[in-house]
Amino acid sequence: MNKSFLKILTFSLLSFIMLMGCAALEDKPVPDPKPFVTEKNTPLDMNNLDTFIGNYKPSVIVTDPLKSEIDIDYLNGIINIFPNKTNNTLEYNYAVYNQGYKDNGSLTVQPTLTPLGNVTIDETTENDRSHITLTNPIIINTNGNTYKISALRKIADTMTNVTDSTTEEEVTKSYTVCDPLIGGNEDPNSCTNVDGAMKYIGYYRIESITCNSQPYYGGTDFAGEMVVNPSLASNIVDVIIPITVKVQVENNSPLKQCLLTTDEQASNMYYKTNSYKLTGDDYSGGLNSAFEKVGLIGLKDNDVTIRTTQIDYNPKDTNYSDMTFGDSGNKVTMRLKFIQNSSLNLLPVVQIKNTNYFTK
Repeated sequence: MNKSFLKILTFSLLSFIMLMGCAALEDKPVPDPKPFVTEKNTPLDMNNLDTFIGNYKPSVIVTDPLKSEIDIDYLNGIINIFPNKTNNTLEYNYAVYNQGYKDNGSLTVQPTLTPLGNVTIDETTENDRSHITLTNPIIINTNGNTYKISALRKIADTMTNVTDSTTEEEVTKSYTVCDPLIGGNEDPNSCTNVDGAMKYIGYYRIESITCNSQPYYGGTDFAGEMVVNPSLASNIVDVIIPITVKVQVENNSPLKQCLLTTDEQASNMYYKTNSYKLTGDDYSGGLNSAFEKVGLIGLKDNDVTIRTTQIDYNPKDTNYSDMTFGDSGNKVTMRLKFIQNSSLNLLPVVQIKNTNYFTK
């Protein structure tokens, strides 16, 4: 066990908790308590609508009606919320760009502030008052599809200017994981330090699945996504890492028999959350080893873009052995594309529901 690392980690965690407590009491923005919170903003408070001012991203999106093609969309961009002091209500505008497997769709802009309706704050964890549920979903029509957004996550205290001339480059943001080829603990992009390893936390799209050595591809054989959502145990040393995976398989793809059990084949759907508890001994070589133990593997590709935007996932059971799939106990690996980041001890950046992506 690396005692020096554990002392540094424990001190950082204690500092993080103290700063979070102060933020909740004072209701004011606080400096990022790095390395554990990368985008901490003013906690939301229903008694102070000014706390809602800022930039949000969707955390629950439903396509209605379902698509007929095999696809999954993420609405990249921004949704601004601003209080109307005249009638004491919240209003919003947006600029979003839908991104699927096969093409990126189009930019959709609504510059005019529009009534948001009633909202509730999701207070599942005391450290995270950044998620809201909407009584009336935001409905966005773009590229021939209708999206209903029923929950949002605040990502910044500042609003982004939205006009009819807003461009994709102004509103979309690319997120990256740490770089496995950077050594040492000094560079924040290194996977060997706490700050870098934390970049694995967030939301991913599943690009390909290799089942029994046969590759299958998102947008052709399946659609799928994954969320990694760690938190600290009460002793602030052990780390709890829930991983939620959802895959809908195309009905005629051979992946159906390889990936899914007979029961799962009835709905063509794999949906599961596994939660792992790691003690200090499990990541004595650095916090990155905790993610490696649950199957999140950084790439050492020569292309820096590939290795900082994608990772491999080797699903593990709760004993950290390779998980098996289908009725025959098949081995599976997945290639993931990083879509949006989150932080330790926060709610999932995107909430994955056990519902279909497409009608096939």
